[in-house]
Amino acid sequence: MIDTIFSCPIRKYNINDSDITDWAYLIYNREFENVPSPFKKILDDKEIGGILEDTYTETIETFVKDIGLGKTHVALIQGAILCVLEKGESLSLCNTLPSHYTFTHYIEGNSPDAFYHPARQLLEVFNPGLDEWSSAVSLYTNEGDVIVHPSYLDYLTPPVDNRRITFTTLVELALK
Repeated sequence: MIDTIFSCPIRKYNINDSDITDWAYLIYNREFENVPSPFKKILDDKEIGGILEDTYTETIETFVKDIGLGKTHVALIQGAILCVLEKGESLSLCNTLPSHYTFTHYIEGNSPDAFYHPARQLLEVFNPGLDEWSSAVSLYTNEGDVIVHPSYLDYLTPPVDNRRITFTTLVELALK
């Protein structure tokens, strides 16, 4: 599939902070018996604490400037999810609407998500079954990478090879 016809901007930043890893393990170890596998915990403001303010604010502000809205808009966190996948676990196809952007921080592990073309259902009708008609693409990720994509973009997590911990924040842009 020619994915460049309806291109979607995906940006990559990097945050390496051992405090985030320690925080993620603290939440996971405290809650893993209460959350069914695969571990997906929607976090409230109390559980997030200062981790967003101290670590993520700079990256979020940089992103808003990078897309040219730094003078007119602010980013508001609308939700946060800590996800821990053990070897062989996966997550099904989803999007994170109604937020505007999704920030996924790869805290541990580097198994990437697969992102799907926004018009894949429409274009799949014309798929001749050739390899070049791929409707999904993965990015090369390292621990510490933060992938930012529009929330309407569908994605899934294929089965992971090793434990993978991600922290996802849902961001909405608002006028200052």
